[in-house]
Order: sequence, then C-alpha cells, then structure tokens
Amino acid sequence: MMMKNESMMLLAVAVAISLYMVKKAKAATPSTTAPTRTTEIIPNGDANGWRYFSDGTAIGPDGVYYKGGNVIYNPNGTMPA
Repeated sequence: MMMKNESMMLLAVAVAISLYMVKKAKAATPSTTAPTRTTEIIPNGDANGWRYFSDGTAIGPDGVYYKGGNVIYNPNGTMPA
C-alpha cells in the first residue's frame, strides 16, 4: 500500500509541474492582435520634400529613411559606419 501512495504523489507532482509549464508557455506567447498601421502625418510631405510618419520614420527629399535620428535605409546603398 505504501508504494501505491508514493506513486500517486509522484504522479500528482508531475501533473502539477506539467500544468505550470503549459500555463507559463501560454503566457509567453505573443498576442495575435493586428499590428498598428503607420500613417503619414503630413500627406504628400512638407514644402521641403520631407515625409513624416506616425512611427517616427522620416524620409528625406533624397529618399534616405531616418528613424530616431539614424539612417535606416539609403537607396544609394551607402550606409554610415
């Protein structure tokens, strides 16, 4: 009878650990909500040819993309070091 109680306790602990791991994995899964769309703040750009977007991206008149003051894309293929 003692062996059966120990086996039942081990089984109960294993189930509890498994449930905990599943719950933790579900909590770490990213949400499936749709991403927010970026919109242009000034449609068709300003008078100097700059375009500004709601995510902080700016595109200069030469086509260079900036975000946070840093070049993130240059159509000429040259990037700062």
